[in-house]
Amino acid sequence: EIYTLTALILFEGLAKRLAKTFEIDKAIERAGMNIYPVLYVSKALLNSFVVFLAVLIPTLASLLLASTTLLIKITMLLTVFFAPIITFAIHLALPSIKASDRKSGVDTELPFFMAYASAMMRGGLSIEKIIERIANLRVFEAIRKEAQRILVYIRIFGQDPMTAIENVVRHHPCTIFRDLMLGYTITLRTGGDVVHYMEIRTQEIFEARMNEIKRITERLSSFLELYIVIGVIMSITIFVFFAVSGTLAAATAGRPIGQVQTS
Repeated sequence: EIYTLTALILFEGLAKRLAKTFEIDKAIERAGMNIYPVLYVSKALLNSFVVFLAVLIPTLASLLLASTTLLIKITMLLTVFFAPIITFAIHLALPSIKASDRKSGVDTELPFFMAYASAMMRGGLSIEKIIERIANLRVFEAIRKEAQRILVYIRIFGQDPMTAIENVVRHHPCTIFRDLMLGYTITLRTGGDVVHYMEIRTQEIFEARMNEIKRITERLSSFLELYIVIGVIMSITIFVFFAVSGTLAAATAGRPIGQVQTS
């Protein structure tokens, strides 16, 4: 890990200030990335510095050894200036992109996870056993990763399942999944009927998903009707235009020019 050590030695102080300014810790936690925020920013700064050197050296060689126009020189200098900035900006945006992917994946699989978990709870399985099963299921992808994160807190850090679930979902980008799991832990701790809670929430999620599909279908049908109307009007307009043009051309070809002008 020489590269990581170099990044910390060179940029640790600056990385701490930038991580606090851009709130990188929250973005990394929402994205589910297992990396220390200061280390992430330090590596981003070192990567930007490496890109800067990789662009600067050939640019200086080209400017000193080759005869180029002024426009090309300005382009090269702008490339040297903007390349490290773009590299660092990409590193800053990467946690947000991963958080968005995490949210969309969990949101897609959530109704099927709820149906599966409700059936398992109805069968008498504990939440820890359900998490272990989901962590090994290939049917799910995003939910499986969340279950694996929960198992890390349980098996490595020695936390109870409720605390582990709360630690994983507390800053989760999918608000529906976060509210669902936090509601489950509260219901279990207060002695409520968790099976009934899961069944009710499963029904609500499926109804919300069906309503969303209906709205999308209605929106698509409206766009389709608009497309058909525009297509028909444009077709009729083009047909009338060419029909009139052909009629005028035929009439002009069959009559003297002077007669057409006087008429």
